[in-house]
Amino acid sequence: VVAQINGTDIDPDTYEFSAGTTIVTWIVSDATGNTTSCEQTVTVEVTRNCESRLLTDFNRGFSPNGDGIADTLVIKGLEKYRNNVVRIYDLSQRLLFSTHYGGPGDAWDGTHEGGTVPVGPYVCVIDFNEPGLDQERKMIYVNY
Repeated sequence: VVAQINGTDIDPDTYEFSAGTTIVTWIVSDATGNTTSCEQTVTVEVTRNCESRLLTDFNRGFSPNGDGIADTLVIKGLEKYRNNVVRIYDLSQRLLFSTHYGGPGDAWDGTHEGGTVPVGPYVCVIDFNEPGLDQERKMIYVNY
C-alpha cells in the first residue's frame, strides 16, 4: 500500500497535514502486479491555536531548601482554570502530590510523606478539565 499526495509518496502515520483540504491517493498492488487506487479527502479544520502554550511562566526547576528562592513549583496563570488538577509523579509513575491549583499557596514544596524528595527529574501533569483544553505534561527538576 502506497499513499501519495500530488504524486509524491508520503508516510500516512507521520505526515503533517496543513489546515484545509488534501486529496490522498491510496495505491494497492497484489503479488501478481495488479494495481488499483482510490482517493480519500482529508479536511483539517483549526478550531483553536495549537501553538499557543497556556503555561507561559512555569518554573521547571526549583529548590525546596527553605532559602526563599524558588522553594516551590509555581504555575502562574493556572488559577484561572477553575477545574484544574496538578499531579506530580516520580519517574516510576508513583503519585507524589495532587491538588487543585488556586495560586502560589497551592504550589508543590517538594515533599512527599513528610520528607523532601531526592534531587532529580519528576513529571508534572496538569489537567485543565475544561472543554477544548488538552492535558499538559512537563518534566520538572528538584535541585538543592
